[in-house]
Amino acid sequence: MKYKQAAHLLAFFSVAIFVIAPGTLYLFNHDQWNYDYWLVLYFSALGAVSFISLYAIYYIINKFSNKCAAIFAYTIFTLGLITLLNDILSPVQLGLLDGRKMHSDEPLFYTLLELAIACLVVLFICFSLRKNKQWLYVFVKPVYFVGVGLIIFSLALQSTYQATEERKIISNNTVTAQQLPNIYHFHIDGMQTDYFLRYMHNHPEVKKTLTGFTLFEKNIANYHTTVLSLSSYLTSTTHLEGRFDKWLKKYDHGLLKKLKETGYRLIHSSDAPHRSKYFDEIIAIPELLKKYSGAQHSSMVEFTRIWLAKIIPNFLTNESLFTGKNLGKHFFYTLNPHHDT
Repeated sequence: MKYKQAAHLLAFFSVAIFVIAPGTLYLFNHDQWNYDYWLVLYFSALGAVSFISLYAIYYIINKFSNKCAAIFAYTIFTLGLITLLNDILSPVQLGLLDGRKMHSDEPLFYTLLELAIACLVVLFICFSLRKNKQWLYVFVKPVYFVGVGLIIFSLALQSTYQATEERKIISNNTVTAQQLPNIYHFHIDGMQTDYFLRYMHNHPEVKKTLTGFTLFEKNIANYHTTVLSLSSYLTSTTHLEGRFDKWLKKYDHGLLKKLKETGYRLIHSSDAPHRSKYFDEIIAIPELLKKYSGAQHSSMVEFTRIWLAKIIPNFLTNESLFTGKNLGKHFFYTLNPHHDT
């Protein structure tokens, strides 16, 4: 095997694992990651390190045995192809990124599907090595283009997001925002009200700062997650009939719309999925953390967890979420050595 051929096989693995897997995770969930395209770039850098390491190992093995080096290259390529096809045909089975604890039921069907994919790939590799090795390289170049395309799209999304955020919705109402009283509304998720009360009790200066606010201590939401509660309390409705997804999308057709028509300038600070065309400014929570603590890329931990779950077999999804969390913390501490997650 020529060094160039081995390089292509090893590069396929690195691109599939460290560019395409995180790239698709970011591209299809960019709201949840607050348009932090650096997540993709960091993993792409890890892909470069991965390729250099694999090629160095191949080079050393090749000095002793050409056959063993070839087996190593084809094995790495096979793992990359199996992982890529599993990610496409048997995507990781998780719930929505809506604040709930991430967990997978690890459906048996997807485990069997991944096993079938692995067997077919191994048979294809063996058949290609006997008949025509060039068939293997059919997969390599398209992966390069897809990887580069994902990086470009990630950067383009960031530019589009910034341009959108800069646009201001002009109200037809003659009343100016300066003439209206300020309204501050804090939505404290889940059981966080108890922690908030304890925090104020332990920090009297915070309680003094919040003088004048009304805290609804025993308020119960209609739904158990933020996304559903948002649509409910902003529209004063619950879902009784019709399509559920359409009801969810109507969350900005109630109170937010009325406030905007009244002349208010709406500034929203929360996780990125909660967006509305009526918001004049959106300040994502990671941006607030970055502003007040200096922490960079606070989504790295969750991003790493899901990335690892994407590339690990279905029957190990929950284990990979745990391992991915620890790995994500390591990445976060590397980027922010003086901060905590």
